[in-house]
Amino acid sequence: MEGIERKGAIPWGDNPDYKVFRHVVNDYGADPTGQRDSTAAIQRAIDDGKRCGAACNGATTKNAIVYFPPGTYLVSSSISIYFGTQIIGDANNWPTIRAASSFVGLGVLSTDVYVDNGGDGPDGNALEWYINIAWFYSQIRNLKIDITASNRGAYVAALHYQVAQAMTIENVEIIADSATVGVETFKLSMYAENGSGGVMSDITFTGGSFGIYGGSQPFSAARLTFNGCNTAVEVIWDWGWVWKSITVKNAKVGFPLYNDANGQIPGSVTIIDSVFSGTETFAIEMAIPVDVMDSGFTGLVLDNVRLDRPIKDHWSDNLILSSGYYKSYVMGAMYKENKRSWTNGLKDYDREPSLLGPSVAGLDVGPYFERPGDQYADKTAVDFVHLKDEGAAGDGSTDDTVAVQNAFNKYGDGSKIILVDAGTYIIKHTVTVPKNAKIIGETWSQFAASGGYFGDASKPRSCLGKGPTPGVILMEWNVAAESAGSAVLWDVHCPPITTGTNPSSCQVASMLLHVTKRASGYFDNMWLWVADHMIDDPLLDDPLNSMEQLSMYSARGMLIESQKATWLYGTASEHSVFY
Repeated sequence: MEGIERKGAIPWGDNPDYKVFRHVVNDYGADPTGQRDSTAAIQRAIDDGKRCGAACNGATTKNAIVYFPPGTYLVSSSISIYFGTQIIGDANNWPTIRAASSFVGLGVLSTDVYVDNGGDGPDGNALEWYINIAWFYSQIRNLKIDITASNRGAYVAALHYQVAQAMTIENVEIIADSATVGVETFKLSMYAENGSGGVMSDITFTGGSFGIYGGSQPFSAARLTFNGCNTAVEVIWDWGWVWKSITVKNAKVGFPLYNDANGQIPGSVTIIDSVFSGTETFAIEMAIPVDVMDSGFTGLVLDNVRLDRPIKDHWSDNLILSSGYYKSYVMGAMYKENKRSWTNGLKDYDREPSLLGPSVAGLDVGPYFERPGDQYADKTAVDFVHLKDEGAAGDGSTDDTVAVQNAFNKYGDGSKIILVDAGTYIIKHTVTVPKNAKIIGETWSQFAASGGYFGDASKPRSCLGKGPTPGVILMEWNVAAESAGSAVLWDVHCPPITTGTNPSSCQVASMLLHVTKRASGYFDNMWLWVADHMIDDPLLDDPLNSMEQLSMYSARGMLIESQKATWLYGTASEHSVFY
């Protein structure tokens, strides 16, 4: 990452000198030896430029990459992560952010900040920098966070992770304490009290009182390992949280599903392809109401899961389910013909073989295929080409259709990785992406559909992009994967956004994503969102700005006609008219 020349810009950000890529050592003076306090330097790297921090509820024109080269960085207080920030460490040698012995804070890294004596915010909750369910577009990856030196008697969190859609945290190791169950400690790895989450994957949690303590509306978690945490995960509430390929080792308790503080319980928890081992007491503990038909309760699904300890009722000594292997178990509500019933028991079905990956020790059935995102850690700068070097302007006004298509054709064999430099690339006709092309963006670069070619709702035409174009299909996926996971999209989002109140001007798309009949693919963290509110704060100086509500119309969201193996992880479609 360090060796790639940076040519990206934010054309609609009103700052021609805005720095997209920030090197915490070379540009801001952080100390990678761990001898000096780097708190101020790291925060400067995040703050630089008029960005969306305190008194701003959102901005897509202030994105930035904050890069950490290998080393150890000592911090003494919380680092606040701004809206639209990617915190990225070296992919081959993860840097460590280490809390000083004096550290006390809600998170070594914190994605939101509570305002002291701020009263209520626009959402009616305690005032914070960001509304928790509207905290979009951020990423943390390739880091170690170490809080072992902090005081065990202090309420210290390695990460305060209060986020919403289009967010990812991946390739992270959090070390809260020694991996010894029963150690009296108040330290925890991740505090995630609310939000409307995105995707977390490939994270290891070691020691501490909790691996994860929190709740969210929806969330997807994959390939998480909890080692020696007193409690692996305490879900205090949610709408629906999916846990895939989870490993719980040597915990006192695995998953408590309740909130002792206020009696709230999660709505739904699904655990898939997961193994619990070395648990002292209970794999899962959940609160079952006296009358499940009339009271709120937690829906629980176990799908290809091995439990080394039973599931226990929180309110009694009753065991809900014994230890053992479960091919499929479901407890919760069923709805049919407007009637609600209750199910509790084993289910039997066969998994489609083409959807499965390599076998996993402890599981009787092959897990669903999955793969982490490519970071091209084995590549050097010469393996990349800049889209801007191929004639594209990315300035938000120039028609880049021909330049983009030419670049895709030139390197469509995958011989080079096309870096879409930060910017907005105007597309006025359909652009075809060759099936072997490798394309990566820089801090959510944009392809924006524009013009009359996409203007006829009766003649939908495909394009990667956004805008007031009632005849546009933002993305049409025609490629058929030659092998599992060979045709992939990671962290691609399709938000058609416009302004104004004229209904005809607010018809933004015919469809957001169409996967055609002969196509197949692997989609991970894709958010297909028709915006219901502005996410670009016009002033960046009003903490009570409620963000203007919008009325815009996309006819269709996601249409999948594929007849072949296709995987969708952390993928959602919102607010279109039909689906």
